[in-house]
Amino acid sequence: MDQETLRLVVTAGVALIAGLGGAGLSAWINRKNTVETLTSTKERDHTMWLRNRKQEAYAEFLAVADGVLKASWNEDESSPDLRSLTSLTTELNKLKLVGSDETIRLAAEICYCAATAYGYEHVIGRLKDRTDAASKLKLEEVMEKDSNNLSVYSNWVDDFVQVARVEFGGEPLRRERQTQARQ
Repeated sequence: MDQETLRLVVTAGVALIAGLGGAGLSAWINRKNTVETLTSTKERDHTMWLRNRKQEAYAEFLAVADGVLKASWNEDESSPDLRSLTSLTTELNKLKLVGSDETIRLAAEICYCAATAYGYEHVIGRLKDRTDAASKLKLEEVMEKDSNNLSVYSNWVDDFVQVARVEFGGEPLRRERQTQARQ
């Protein structure tokens, strides 16, 4: 082989190796970018799915808790309907699947207050028709406890809403706005 042919073969070989190396490097970079894009898309989709489930669970829980309180005030029934308490427990369990630790803790407090209110209203219903002094005194005592419990319930709900708003990227309600909303 003469010098000129050798130079052309070596140049072609180097160009081939450089081309294959460049193509391999490009393929590796493209694959890496594709995997990262798919991973971030999957994470973003999961985050949105989880956010939607949380919103649904939080809203349904609060609606059922409110329903338990309203059901406990039903004057037509002499004893509470335990189905609403069962529904509240079911909603709490759904919330436990997707909620943050803080919202789960607050939801448990709300459940306790709602169940307590249910019990108080049941006792009030049994005592209000009695005429003896001891029953009247007990009725006043239970009504005071019920009133205090409802205030505590309202505070727990406010705290729950505050935590949920922050969790979803919203601004917490200013206390003045909460007070106005209650009136």
